Amino acid sequence: MISAPPRASTAILVLSLLALSGCPDAAHQAGSGGGGAAPTSGKGTLTWGSGADPVTLDPADATDGESVKPIANLFDTLVRYKEGSTEVEPCLATEWSVSEDRLTWTFELREGVEFHDGTPCDAAAVAFSFERQRDPNHPFHQGEFVYWHDQFSVVQKVEAKGERTVVFTLERPFVPFLANLAMFTASIVSPAQFEALKGQPESFAARPVGTGPFKLVEWRRGEAVVLEAFDGYWGGRPSLDRLVFRTIPDNTSRVKLLQKGELDAIDGLNPADVTELAQSPGVKVVREPGMNTAYLALNNLEAPFDDVRVREAVALALDLGTVADKLYEGLAIPAANLVPPMIPGWHDGLQPRGQDRERARALLAEAGHPEGFETRLWTMTNPRPYMPQPDKLAQYVKGALQQVGIKVTVVPKEWASYLQEVQKGEHEMCFMGWIGDNGDADNFLYVLLDKENTTPGAASNYSFYRSDEVHELLVAARAEFDLAKRAGLYRKAQELIHRDVPMVPLVHNENKVALRERVSGFRLHPTGLLRFHGVKAE
Repeated sequence: MISAPPRASTAILVLSLLALSGCPDAAHQAGSGGGGAAPTSGKGTLTWGSGADPVTLDPADATDGESVKPIANLFDTLVRYKEGSTEVEPCLATEWSVSEDRLTWTFELREGVEFHDGTPCDAAAVAFSFERQRDPNHPFHQGEFVYWHDQFSVVQKVEAKGERTVVFTLERPFVPFLANLAMFTASIVSPAQFEALKGQPESFAARPVGTGPFKLVEWRRGEAVVLEAFDGYWGGRPSLDRLVFRTIPDNTSRVKLLQKGELDAIDGLNPADVTELAQSPGVKVVREPGMNTAYLALNNLEAPFDDVRVREAVALALDLGTVADKLYEGLAIPAANLVPPMIPGWHDGLQPRGQDRERARALLAEAGHPEGFETRLWTMTNPRPYMPQPDKLAQYVKGALQQVGIKVTVVPKEWASYLQEVQKGEHEMCFMGWIGDNGDADNFLYVLLDKENTTPGAASNYSFYRSDEVHELLVAARAEFDLAKRAGLYRKAQELIHRDVPMVPLVHNENKVALRERVSGFRLHPTGLLRFHGVKAE
């Protein structure tokens, strides 16, 4: 049973919105195994088959799901999401309060928590973890810190007040602030490890140290990330002795290795694999609605996609019903806009554009392309939870656009370089997707479509869409604590985005993983986080 935090009385105005929750019993599970005391001894190794290698193990600099898989198990955050929802509960912080003007947030830390290197996780370490992202003059301000700009730019300073009290000062009220503190990018890192690596060729991104239930053994680039149980974990030793994320880009190979028992779990499943694996002896498939969106980004700064008529023509060339039914085999639903239906603020009045090739050709002619044009479509080579078969989807889009006169060359790229190049805006069209981090519409609309997020090299708005009208609405929504008014702001923003067609939302895909039956205690989380503290493999 979770009780209200004793310092939360000043947060009454935001209780319903931010799901302010209290200090759990000391034995409350941090991972996917549910409540109850964690075991005192571990057993076994769990090997997870991933579609790509992580890009980084520094949580502040990660932007991709493959990196987040190990990060979510190496680190803790001040607060964390409850199992099965995006409501927050205590983690490294046991209680917190917010001032009446909503500009000062005070957190009290759990006692006795240590990093994997044996140093204390105190208020100074928490301040270090945020200040290195915020302050460009910080000695360890080394990274792009894309999420900081998107989700924490309102933070003016983070201060340690004694050993256990941390104070955040915001420049303006920010509704998603507490929920954002549960995101992986807000993980608390060991300052001692940064000091230890100073002047060495390896960085924290390759040799991370956190307070999580597992610690790093080794990262063999392109092969595997190997973690082992942290005996000193404050929430109790994990059930597993070892956790391995093995990189296997080929879908068919991952499926076969799972069926043979050489892997214990896989994700990035092809739709056809779901049926096959559900019927495979010793295998179980876990499915949940996905808080994600797959989309086709159109570079609004590059001709001819700087013309809304061309962008709309691309959208009208595609049949999203066919995409969902055929390419995703009914395991996804067509997307009307970027925000998934389960997110508060989703516009239920918008509908996916239907395929209309005649209208698409007419729009292209109006835009000065009566014979069409040639362009390129960039695609990742590895599966993603929102896009398990990017190669097949690329061929569908190529064929559909050919029907209206747009000749497409498909450009496949390896995941790490793919992300770097699309952040620079080097693409004309590219596939991308987003898995919600915190259950808030801001996390989709502001991160992916606000004009402030179009800096080449650090962009998260891969469409490079720059709308002043949308920007004003999204900024206003970030500070609006009235839920009805906030929903109205997001509704208007989604209508403008639908009109401007900066990108083409494709589908919302189910979350799916396949596990050997020897694995127990695993639960999918809406954010896509894989948490293994209470998982067993026997």
